[in-house]
Amino acid sequence: MWLAIGDIVQERGGNNALGAVVGVAAHGTGRFVLVDIPGAGLRPMPPDELTVAARRPAPASTTRGLLALFTLLVGVIGTYLSCQAAQQAGAGWLLTLLSGYGACTAVATAHRGVQRITGPRRFRV
Repeated sequence: MWLAIGDIVQERGGNNALGAVVGVAAHGTGRFVLVDIPGAGLRPMPPDELTVAARRPAPASTTRGLLALFTLLVGVIGTYLSCQAAQQAGAGWLLTLLSGYGACTAVATAHRGVQRITGPRRFRV
């Protein structure tokens, strides 16, 4: 079984508690996986008694960070242009505010959709 630091595992059998993998310990009788179980502390467990419940996602890349910054910039510009267009059309302050909010929400929704499609796959715990 391939495990990485940060994977969420569950002991097969009696205990339904979830814990995070924090390391591997070698012992005279074999290797043990160190699992941090909330409330119980660190427990060494044999790898064949563990079930993987979730994998640790990879850290965000620089490209994803730059895409988020670009999306923020586009959202601010879109909000400004939308508010200006509504103001020039003679809308009141409430409609102007809602116009800007709608533009910002449209950009954020598009960004969220791209993140879900291209982002790391996660397992629900």
